[in-house]
Amino acid sequence: MLNRGLLSVVRRAAGYSAAAAVASGNFSAKPLATSALVFGAANGIGFGISLATGWHYHLDLIGTGIFSVFALVLRGSAGEPRQNASAACIALWALKLAGFLFYRALQTHTDARLDDVLSTIPGMFGFWFISFAWGWIVSSPHALAACVTTRPPFAWIDGLGLGIFAAGFLLETWADWQKWQFKKDPASRGKFCNVGVWQLSQHPNWLGNFMLWSGIVVLNSSTLMAAGPAYFLPSLFSPLFLLGLFYGQACGAISNTVQLTQAKHGQDPEFQEYVRNVPLFFPTGGSIWTAVLCRIGQLSPPSCMRGPYRTAVTAAAESCLAQLASMTTLSIDTGDLTVIKEYAETGLITDATTNPLFVSQAGLSGDPVYVALLEDAIAYARKSSTKEDDVVELAMDKLAVNLGVAISKLVSGYISTEVDPRLSFNKEETLRRARRIIALYEEAGIPRSRVLIKLAATWEGIAAMKELESEGITCNMTLVFGFAQAVAAAQYGARLISPFPGRILDFHKKLSGKDIWEPEKDPGVVAVRRM
Repeated sequence: MLNRGLLSVVRRAAGYSAAAAVASGNFSAKPLATSALVFGAANGIGFGISLATGWHYHLDLIGTGIFSVFALVLRGSAGEPRQNASAACIALWALKLAGFLFYRALQTHTDARLDDVLSTIPGMFGFWFISFAWGWIVSSPHALAACVTTRPPFAWIDGLGLGIFAAGFLLETWADWQKWQFKKDPASRGKFCNVGVWQLSQHPNWLGNFMLWSGIVVLNSSTLMAAGPAYFLPSLFSPLFLLGLFYGQACGAISNTVQLTQAKHGQDPEFQEYVRNVPLFFPTGGSIWTAVLCRIGQLSPPSCMRGPYRTAVTAAAESCLAQLASMTTLSIDTGDLTVIKEYAETGLITDATTNPLFVSQAGLSGDPVYVALLEDAIAYARKSSTKEDDVVELAMDKLAVNLGVAISKLVSGYISTEVDPRLSFNKEETLRRARRIIALYEEAGIPRSRVLIKLAATWEGIAAMKELESEGITCNMTLVFGFAQAVAAAQYGARLISPFPGRILDFHKKLSGKDIWEPEKDPGVVAVRRM
């Protein structure tokens, strides 16, 4: 009896050893090493560029784009459809996302979430090391499948994996596109994105990314299970790692994303309502139903999530500035960088405007910061011309742009810069100076999409505005005192119209001899309401 039992144990052990030997022979770790080499080399190059330049442009181009190289290196042979399908999916995703993020970086120049991290060498190293770890771990389902030498035939579960990937890919793409379009809309300046799929989840782009990589796991599961469960289980680290990473960022545990968002929108009751009603990551039945109602009923998101918009009574506890910010985009009208910084840090001010008076005051202030801007402008102008009038003219434009560039680092929206108002009745000179101001901004790295050219709303100014808007140069029509000016500016396509209610009131005070007006009857208020 004992001998028969011992023989049974030996036979069973021998069977296990044979199975392990077969599985081991069916698996080569070389692709995992190749994967580590590819991601390590790319992120090492990224670290070197960051160290040498301090740029933000290359972060996602390298960190995400390298996935396409990885997929190409570890693609399958001609007779391996599953491995090739997995490689194609990864390459498609990487090229799409890296291209979009690189384009976004060219437009925005910097990522405020990473400013502090990338300001030190240890921070740079930590960022690129995490980027390496992220790439190697997240791509592991494909790399592990490449390690398996025997591939089972294509089956229904592979189709399921491709379906999950496609759904995630579309969701991520749709979310990124909707948010980009939302931010491009001037009416959305300073507001948070709560349109489309952003009503399903506070982070639908991350949800889509989680889904597509889960699809890659499912797609490669047949290959990995052919080698044994011990080879499949490590592939689950990919979506689990992403889930932890995304939740850590969404909760503010591993990035300053939440802090930045709260600083910008935390005082807005609609944002508070959004956070309470829309799930952090995974959609709920309620958020899906809300999104469907908003889509079918063509209602605005806040109306779908709750009753009518808040009234002045429900907002009475807020500051006047917060109340204004909840109803419109706020632009601060000053050249004082300290004041702009103070208000910008509230998250309620997104745009800023200057005028020749503010520029002159800055140049004459004696403050070292402004003196440096002035000296740079004069030196720049003297390099371009020897004629005194031309030097003064160019120096004034350059000083206005220097001040605007400094302001652009403090606010996230538009910077308005005014063309010399003495040219209000000279269309051609207005066009020349406006184009030069835009060229100076672009030379300084500020895209024209962030600049509003302020022009006087004379007939010549409005005609110049029409031509500039057709060139993609957005305009802010100022010195508007009458209804006819506002109508003409609107009809010819001005991006922004800036009436002067205070000066309109001054005119009526002088005309009538009346000093005090009720707010509702204030001539300036009445005029602006009509406009």
